[in-house]
Amino acid sequence: MKQDFLRFHELSVRNKYQEQMTGLNMVFFEKESYLLCSLDHTGRSLAEIFNGDSRIVGGRIFDAEGMPGDCTEIFFQREKIYYVDSHVRFMNSLNLAENIFLLRPNSLKKVKLNRKAVLLRTEELFRRYGLPFQPEQKVKSLRAIDKVLLQLVRLADLQPKMLVINNLSFICNKEDLERLLKILGKIREAGISMLVYDSNPNCFVSLADHILLVKKGQVVKKFYDREAFEIYWEHSSRSISERVAKKEPAGAEGKEYFRFSWHSPNGELRSFEIHPGEILYFPSDGWEHQQALCRGMMGLGEGGVVLEAKGRRTVCKKPEVLQKHNIFFWGEERIEDELFPNMSVTDNILMPSMKRISRMGFYRAGERFILQDMDFSEILEEGRETGSLTDEGVWKLLCYRWKLYHPRMLIAYNVLSRFDPEMKRWMAGQLLQMAGRGTAFVLLETADEAARSIADRVIHIK
Repeated sequence: MKQDFLRFHELSVRNKYQEQMTGLNMVFFEKESYLLCSLDHTGRSLAEIFNGDSRIVGGRIFDAEGMPGDCTEIFFQREKIYYVDSHVRFMNSLNLAENIFLLRPNSLKKVKLNRKAVLLRTEELFRRYGLPFQPEQKVKSLRAIDKVLLQLVRLADLQPKMLVINNLSFICNKEDLERLLKILGKIREAGISMLVYDSNPNCFVSLADHILLVKKGQVVKKFYDREAFEIYWEHSSRSISERVAKKEPAGAEGKEYFRFSWHSPNGELRSFEIHPGEILYFPSDGWEHQQALCRGMMGLGEGGVVLEAKGRRTVCKKPEVLQKHNIFFWGEERIEDELFPNMSVTDNILMPSMKRISRMGFYRAGERFILQDMDFSEILEEGRETGSLTDEGVWKLLCYRWKLYHPRMLIAYNVLSRFDPEMKRWMAGQLLQMAGRGTAFVLLETADEAARSIADRVIHIK
């Protein structure tokens, strides 16, 4: 008989964003996996209970011995429950083997480091989970998803009772997602329980013993059959194109256009044309392909990118040159990199437009226009700082910034791929609004269906 190791009894918690989960009655068993699905993002709040940033406002948490616990990272780590999301910190001064063993929880109990044993043990871990890394490899060469995979392996080696995995698919292309699922499958085979929340839960159905539907801060349904869940999810999330009005390609017949051309790493010429208000989607065969397209368009490849517009031909060898033509990149892996953390929400939206908009004239008019249109799930308070916003709130802030700034063109890197269906629909609607006002978009997305549903053209570049 399987033993339970954690119980929620009428638990209500509130996180630092003031989002609340209520009436949770859950029992977690050894060697069983749980999948959370949600159309309104509140499933993420349930997963984030385990990162230690929430506080109990009602009910109780009980450990394996039936003793009451609290909602802190210390408590969950003591119970060998570890939380993993897309933000994993490694020390650049240490190699992978040292990061694997020195930065694991409770590693400070060690007083001596057997360097040879650490290297051999790390090599064995990489071989077991099929990771293509070297123990002495430097951290700077890693991508965000690589760090996540290493974190999963590092924590799995501690023989935890449960890993809580929060929304990792948005940093994965198809190849990365296959690697992630393969590693999670091996972790599950090792008898480690998992609680998985993801904006694309259909990708993780094969790992789940229990599938829970979370809505408005409560667990409202449990699916006992995977096929029933897949039918429900397909019906509920179908499709952005059915709920967002499809627009005609703006400016496709006009004379104005931009032409981009650059050489790929193997020397082949790549090029495309885009008209004002047009949305182009570039499918990718993997992360390397997606990165090559992005670097080529931004002029970071050898020889830069040639931009032709209004009869002028400009060679751009860095993104700053493209910015002079009002062409920008949107989609850092860490969204905090695009914010001014010491400014309020409204100033973060309005300040980038200051150079172009008079403080005493159109700035005020633009401020009234954009703030009336704002749709934050959080309560927008005067002077509120950006550190108190959820991920969705931050992306809405960035979206409103671009709507006000009104660039000629945005290269959007996995902007749609990060979200649940409801937020995908919202963001797709905003992109269509901006395109209707003349902003051209290049979509580099792993969410193929979402991107195709709003794209005017799909362009395949090898």
